[in-house]
Parts: sequence; C-alpha cells; structure tokens
Amino acid sequence: MPAAVPFTAESLWSPLHASLERSERMLWTLLAGAQARTLHQGVLTVACAPDALSLLGNPKFAASLKQRARELGAGDVTVQFVPGEAPAIPAPPPLETTPPLRARTEARPKEPAAKPAKVQPVILNKDEFLKDPAIREAMEVFRAQLIEVRAPADGTA
Repeated sequence: MPAAVPFTAESLWSPLHASLERSERMLWTLLAGAQARTLHQGVLTVACAPDALSLLGNPKFAASLKQRARELGAGDVTVQFVPGEAPAIPAPPPLETTPPLRARTEARPKEPAAKPAKVQPVILNKDEFLKDPAIREAMEVFRAQLIEVRAPADGTA
C-alpha cells in the first residue's frame, strides 16, 4: 500500500468535501459551511453548525468520509465533528432591475387586414381515386362508402 500523502486539515478537507457533491448530496449540503480545524494522528476535526451535529452522527456518513479520504490518498482518517459557528448565509445577489414601464400611449386603431379570398375545394374524379389499392383496402376494412373526393382546402394536392 502506498504511503499516505502528507495533508494539512484544510488541504484534506477541501477536496474531501468537494468529492461529496455528486454522490452524497445530502452530506455535502450538511457540511457546506463546515471548516477543518485540525488533523492529528488520523483524526480530522471539523467544525460545523450545531444543528447539523445530530445528523452527522450517521455511521453511513462516517464510512463514506473515511472511504473518500482513502481515495484521496490520506490513508485511514476518521472525521470528528465539533460544534462551531453556524456558517453565515450569504446574501442573495441583487436582482436585476427591469427598465421602467412606459406610459401607455393611445391605442391606434388597426386597419382591417384584407381577408384572403376563400379557396374553393377542388373536386376530384371519384373513379380515379378508387383505383388506388390502399384506398380500396381501407374502404373494405372500415366498410366505407365514398361520397365525394376533394383536394385539401389550402390548395396542396
């Protein structure tokens, strides 16, 4: 097994916390404002918000942190949480201001648009239409009768 890379509390904590972002999202969120205090004899002491301490006592979280520390090359490290100051909640960024609304001007009456002339449907030859085998088959399947054959109203045929 390769020798453990020498770490300081902060140099271990930053990548350890960052490695949780994708796979352990809840743990990553709980530790968002936590700060590494000391790393002595394989114990990393981390100060976190007092309200998060009870949730961080979960053995699954401890095992996950220990495994992540091993993956980072820190060897067998145990993470111990101590109460610290609650992290300051950053102020939200200022909202972008929208330009002021302009006063409404008088509505101009719109000119009536010229209506396009109504397209008359083109009536097709019924006998030519019935020569298509797909149409004959559909009429047999649905027991249909052909009354009149028209081209589409928009003129495409």
